[in-house]
Amino acid sequence: MANIRSLLKIFESFGFYNLLLHIAVRLLNKITFTNVMIGMTLTEESVNPEFTAKSEKYTERFVSDEEVQEFARDAENDLPQEFINQALGKADRCYAILDGGKLASYGWYTDKPTVVVPGLYLHFDPSWIYMYRGYTPKAYRGQRLHALGMAQAMCKFTELGYRGLISYVEASNFDSLRSVYRLGYKPIGKLFVIKLFGRYISWTTGSCSQYKLHLRPCPTDTAQNASETTNKPITTGYS
Repeated sequence: MANIRSLLKIFESFGFYNLLLHIAVRLLNKITFTNVMIGMTLTEESVNPEFTAKSEKYTERFVSDEEVQEFARDAENDLPQEFINQALGKADRCYAILDGGKLASYGWYTDKPTVVVPGLYLHFDPSWIYMYRGYTPKAYRGQRLHALGMAQAMCKFTELGYRGLISYVEASNFDSLRSVYRLGYKPIGKLFVIKLFGRYISWTTGSCSQYKLHLRPCPTDTAQNASETTNKPITTGYS
């Protein structure tokens, strides 16, 4: 019964097509890796102004490499050293919400191709910033800090000359979809990927090509090194 209620909720909120897509992906994943991702962008024009106002309780800013290393000492912050080495090695930047000296929420940002699934890079137009690995420690969840951080980071990057944020949400992650649409993200198309005979096959729809948003296999050594540091996309449920 729980599964039926869940499916009915998907149908009521997202329609019959998305319900069928959800069921199809679940069935295919019993056979081989399959994923459908919704590409999306966040710009100054689309962002919900509710999330652009400065917080009176917290401080929002980019944190230094040294601060990242310090925050990593606390396991609650979910910053494994292997991930940090990979991200800082690409000159990716961490935008954080700080409660005094404590990390209340953070997200990572880059204009470079990034591993999203072991063996796959996400590529995009470098005039956009890819947002990934958003996280909020348990003590700070329920305050929409993740969304606040993304909105503030987007404003900072547009001041630097970027067009906005680009990312994706898995098509079956309906809670995240509700959250990012509320923030102001706009869908630009879908990315499909399936693994057959040990190789990934991927394609895109909609306007993804206009943003050069696509998936491409990693070099073998990169795929192996990235197996434990896959960069999660927009992560809500931590908001």
